[in-house]
Amino acid sequence: PDAAALAAHAASAAPGTRLIAFCTGSVVPAAVLERLGAPAYNFHPASPAYPGRHPVPFALYDGAERFGATAHVMVERVDSGPIVGAVEFAVPPGADHGWLAERTYRATVRLFLALAPALARPEPLNPVALSWGPRRCTQRALDALCALPPDIDPAELERRARAIRAAPDARLHLTLHGRRFEMAG
Repeated sequence: PDAAALAAHAASAAPGTRLIAFCTGSVVPAAVLERLGAPAYNFHPASPAYPGRHPVPFALYDGAERFGATAHVMVERVDSGPIVGAVEFAVPPGADHGWLAERTYRATVRLFLALAPALARPEPLNPVALSWGPRRCTQRALDALCALPPDIDPAELERRARAIRAAPDARLHLTLHGRRFEMAG
């Protein structure tokens, strides 16, 4: 449930215990990764082009034609370890947050099922020839996407609205004369 509980479990785990994270927002501390000794793997609900906590709004903003799920070795920096597997699917024009989030979760389950036999063996998984994209889909980046400039053109406003609509904990807003106005719907 939290970093303290994870550290307690790791402290009592046998050396070589493998940690597998699945669609979690929790960050595993480097000390826990070192303590376990075996590679830990994360199943990230996004394609390698979208590392970070908020990939779906950025994929929608970019108009991504393909999206998916990524499995990678956990290292100290979130979503930056060697990639050991990925799956993608086509994203139709007009897909919304709910559609993309649901298909992404399904893709993450498919990826886990494909890698499960290898994860059950003690040998580490081999990296694949994929690398992470340069954009970090962080809370700070999402906050910046939500902040509307006063002179935003209609096309950019619609692009941002499509990306943010139904995203949890994200609201488009405009600040004028020291007052913040949030968009509804």
